[in-house]
Amino acid sequence: MTAPRIVSPAEVDWLDRAYATTHPRFPIIGAVCSGLQQGFVWGAVNAQCPWVVVIHRSGFCQAFFRASPALHECGEVAELLQASAPQILPNYLMWYDPPAELVERLSRANYQNFRLRRRMRWQYRQTAQALPVPAILAQHPSNRCVALNADQVIQAGENGLVVPNRFWGSVDSFSANALAHGIVADGGQVHSICYAAAIHLAEAEVDVGTSADMSGQGLASLCTSAFISAATGKGISPFWDCFLDNDASMRLAKRLGFTPCGEYSFATFALPSRR
Repeated sequence: MTAPRIVSPAEVDWLDRAYATTHPRFPIIGAVCSGLQQGFVWGAVNAQCPWVVVIHRSGFCQAFFRASPALHECGEVAELLQASAPQILPNYLMWYDPPAELVERLSRANYQNFRLRRRMRWQYRQTAQALPVPAILAQHPSNRCVALNADQVIQAGENGLVVPNRFWGSVDSFSANALAHGIVADGGQVHSICYAAAIHLAEAEVDVGTSADMSGQGLASLCTSAFISAATGKGISPFWDCFLDNDASMRLAKRLGFTPCGEYSFATFALPSRR
């Protein structure tokens, strides 16, 4: 068993190909593979390099195997992750689409708070019907849907709607790349936001946030519609993910013109304490 280590994506000559041919693909992971966002490639990098785990700084991760995952390789990943995960890795992992063999090994490893759920992936494929103007905007014309600048992104962060450096690394990077749109009041307060958590291979991972006191008024729909227009205008395909029991999110996705393109498993757990 080769001791795993943190490596550069360039050291794994098959990684780009493995990501490009994976279904479904997750731009948050692709952004780490390409160096667009911060994260780690951790694995048993030897002459054959049978596997690596790509881990975004936020904790989202996915395993890639040089060939079809074998039971002993999945066991190796689970065992080494539990025994020798570097301290630099996030403490809590959110694992995209782990193969069944790996799920079985992870579930037996007694990770803290291990949980396995199913998610639906949606792709924007059609022009949605025109959305009605939310009542709050009709009643208060000073509230408007706009592309957010850096100051407005900071305000959205202060309002708890987004953590700008969670994915993009800085407010400036977020403002330049996330295609963020939001509902902004006359005083500058941001009530709702839609943005790309990551963009890779012309695919965008959509994220949405709305103030608790403004939820249920159609603001998220309007923000997301504006985001979709901006993304598709640049040739970028938006993707939407939600858990299978999140009926409200699935209804919103349908209303906005997204269609299901597959389900996948999603495992979450805390790594053992490391010193």
